[in-house]
Amino acid sequence: MVSKEEVLQKIGRNLLLFQQKERLLKFILTEAAIDGYASELQARREEREATINKKTMRQLVGDFVKGHLVPDAPEREAQQKLKEVWFRGEEIGGSDPCCRSANTAVPTARG
Repeated sequence: MVSKEEVLQKIGRNLLLFQQKERLLKFILTEAAIDGYASELQARREEREATINKKTMRQLVGDFVKGHLVPDAPEREAQQKLKEVWFRGEEIGGSDPCCRSANTAVPTARG
């Protein structure tokens, strides 16, 4: 027979694992893909981090699936008039073929 202490220990372990997964998803969503004008990158990252840190696990999973597992919609960036260098780094396995086997994000400059 399983004791009450063993059950509580297993529940506690599962809770810690769940929290670790939540922190990892927050890190991935904050750091995996970044885009914007060079002068705005840090501010955009900080804003994204603040937004992501307020989300629930369900929202995080939805964002991850939508942003990293579903193919990207056609980009409209080519139609924009850019005022300075535009930076975009994609996560490993992104839609850009050069990134599929890379170990780090690959920046692209447009101008």
